[in-house]
Amino acid sequence: MNLMRVLDPFMPGAHLRRIRELLANGSDVLRRPLVRQSVALSDVPHWERFGSGRLTYWRRDPFGDYSACFREIPAFRQLVVSSQTTVTIDIRQIQGMAASKSDLHGHRCLDAWALDNAAWALKDVSLPAVGHLLHWRRQDTASDSLVVHDYDGRVFLSNSEGSHRFAAARYIAGQLGENVRFRAPLTRYSVDQTALRAIQGEFAVYAVRHDARFMNALTDAFRAGGVPYLTCEMPPRLGGADYGGSSGDAHRAILLPRASHAASQVIALFDASPAMEVMSELQRQCTAALIPLDLADEEPEPFRPRI
Repeated sequence: MNLMRVLDPFMPGAHLRRIRELLANGSDVLRRPLVRQSVALSDVPHWERFGSGRLTYWRRDPFGDYSACFREIPAFRQLVVSSQTTVTIDIRQIQGMAASKSDLHGHRCLDAWALDNAAWALKDVSLPAVGHLLHWRRQDTASDSLVVHDYDGRVFLSNSEGSHRFAAARYIAGQLGENVRFRAPLTRYSVDQTALRAIQGEFAVYAVRHDARFMNALTDAFRAGGVPYLTCEMPPRLGGADYGGSSGDAHRAILLPRASHAASQVIALFDASPAMEVMSELQRQCTAALIPLDLADEEPEPFRPRI
């Protein structure tokens, strides 16, 4: 396939045939971004940073030239909102951590991580051992808090240290089948449905692997048909910058305005392709994630494992 072929802008529908050809032969470019599932808080996709800055906007300008400028979409800044409360939960409901001297990215559950990295703390399987481990780590971790993202559904310990003792205490509590209560401030990140619907109503948004030749060819086809579009990086940890994959796996989002007739024709082509519609995927993640705790404020109580 010759991605650099020049289109005749005066041939009706030529740009649509070219876009259809690019999409039909771009299965590698259109593959879904990979999400690394691990017990590391940093591997949760950062939807709060998606589209929050200036997006590159390609369109025909008032002089008839197809050129780029920058545009901000206010709804993106409102897409993810946060709230704070204090909760008391079972220690087993905490499923990941923010920091450790041992690698967190290679494990999908904290029990496996504890067995591999904190075996020295698992020799005494008893409630007094749980209390000792939690008491020791809490001496210098008063600033620890909890974090949950509605589109992920897991509760993470936002810790600065004490990861091995916490994971060991959690593992032992599970082996004993005991409910060990853990009280801490919690920050909850939620998707604002009004903002999400506003974005969905204005744009169709697709994820495309950042391949320079493909993007140049696609932009040439858009230029030939006068198709307006915006582009920005995908959220970090969902194909965007810092997401932990190789540079060849980085993805960008393409936003096609639904109000544009030229763009609506391209939307139909993308919908028929394997490309991921980004905002629908975010809605799916919100629906699939199960928040495993009541986030209402509770009456204060001191941290006290049942011994």
